[in-house]
Amino acid sequence: MDKVDIAVFQLALIFFPGIIWALMHRAFCEKERGSEFYFILNCFVFGVATYVITFSLYDAFGHLHPVARFFADGQTPASVFSFTDLLVTSGVAIVLGLLWTYGATYKPQYWFMQKIKASKKYGNEDVWDFTFNNPAAEYVNVRDFEKQLTYSGLVKAFSESGKMRELLISEAQIYNFEGALLYEMPLVYLARSSDDIHIEFPGVEAKLEGGLTHDK
Repeated sequence: MDKVDIAVFQLALIFFPGIIWALMHRAFCEKERGSEFYFILNCFVFGVATYVITFSLYDAFGHLHPVARFFADGQTPASVFSFTDLLVTSGVAIVLGLLWTYGATYKPQYWFMQKIKASKKYGNEDVWDFTFNNPAAEYVNVRDFEKQLTYSGLVKAFSESGKMRELLISEAQIYNFEGALLYEMPLVYLARSSDDIHIEFPGVEAKLEGGLTHDK
């Protein structure tokens, strides 16, 4: 194998687990799709991070990862690398991608900074995302002042930030403003402009410190 082939193989090894992680990041973490350069950069960084973790796991069990031998000794890929090794590394990438997605969704780092009173910032997204990513904000009342209706139910899905706010409500009950139940529906889809929507959260107490918690 010549030097060009080795270089290509090295890049492929780094990028494949990184692509898995980067695709998860793009699908579940990005609010707006980034550039192709940003995606390639993520593939490289996530790939390197995946191999660092994988190397550490192999080392913890007393083994040297085959790719580490490949880069260190310049051995041929066929002699040191197997499909099982690639499968293990890809599995690590999936687990790391899940943890990354969890962190991007619930932002434990911001919760920690708030707990130690180092910051009051809750994240980079707007309050819409912050609210509906909180498990406590599950049951809602959406008031339509123009039609004098209130839609009550469980939030099954919500749109990302944007000019149009969309909600999918399950077990919906529709009331008039006098409090009379008009009808019930298994699912109701609502779309409102971001500057024309009013949502209430019965049974949830909004605290200045500690986020949203259920009333006791």
